[in-house]
Amino acid sequence: MEDFLTNAYVAQDAAEALIALGWPIQPHGDDMDRWRIGDLIMTDEELIGLAMRRGIQPVSEQLQ
Repeated sequence: MEDFLTNAYVAQDAAEALIALGWPIQPHGDDMDRWRIGDLIMTDEELIGLAMRRGIQPVSEQLQ
């Protein structure tokens, strides 16, 4: 359960950072574990990967 919550927080941070860069990202679904970018639906992990490829570091890596 802890990994799920950690991923959820990291994904939220990634979404906020991408939104600040102009990406049209919205939560998708009732469980808030998916993200919509236009017609594309991503999981938390996929969104985190996208953010990392755009040079955004997860908060956990920034603190180390």
